[in-house]
Amino acid sequence: MKSAVFTIMKKELARFFGDRRMMIGILMPGILIYALYSIMGDAMGDMLSTDEDFIPTAYVVELPDSIAALADAAGMELIPITEGQVSSLQELIASQNIDLVAVFPADFDAAVASHNSTTGTPAPHVQLYY
Repeated sequence: MKSAVFTIMKKELARFFGDRRMMIGILMPGILIYALYSIMGDAMGDMLSTDEDFIPTAYVVELPDSIAALADAAGMELIPITEGQVSSLQELIASQNIDLVAVFPADFDAAVASHNSTTGTPAPHVQLYY
């Protein structure tokens, strides 16, 4: 019984590897799918990645000390501006010359420290333009 199974298996493997059309028809779709997905993955990685020397920059009104410490730790550059400059910077955002403008309330750190979500009072509002 074992010799019959090995004989049939040997015959089928010889038929498979001996017929070039069958081998190409079975192996080629897998190779093409692998190559296509590799090319797509490399292209998507290039499109979605940033330059290694890119430093994110944000223009900030009323910069709180707690946010400044977080931004320094993250390697982000924060540029302080006044409330009057926000409208002109929004035009630069629309033209994609800058990335972010953040407007914090004057007492942001104190408002966050005193905020209690169980009382129903609203949390401090930060305006982000991006």
